[in-house]
Amino acid sequence: MPSFEDCKVQDSPAVVSAAAHLSSSQQKKYAAQLHQAAARPANFSGPHVMATWGCGAGCVMGAAISKKDGRVVMLPFTLSNWPLDVLEPLSFRKDSCLLIAQGSRDEKGQGRYFYRFDGKAFVLLDSVDR
Repeated sequence: MPSFEDCKVQDSPAVVSAAAHLSSSQQKKYAAQLHQAAARPANFSGPHVMATWGCGAGCVMGAAISKKDGRVVMLPFTLSNWPLDVLEPLSFRKDSCLLIAQGSRDEKGQGRYFYRFDGKAFVLLDSVDR
């Protein structure tokens, strides 16, 4: 299974916050959440903010926002029905490009999913079914 150490990124110096650039209809639908998150400090994969918000009972969705240029990359899934013992369905770090998702993606299956974020997309590396 991939680990945060397998996907190290350089810690970015503080950058001026770029406004979130909303280019898709899905991004525009969640403009308030994305603009609020873009003002927060970087917390994911170097100069990015991982924004998350609810999408119903037991459902989370989100996006990575670049502090440098405002690029918004939506998560390619919603995440729901995670096991009750999971406190955080999404795990990530500022110094790593790895995102670990635990639960049911788009209400199908259930497990742990490991994604590498390359600044433009979330790429599935591995998964473990529950």
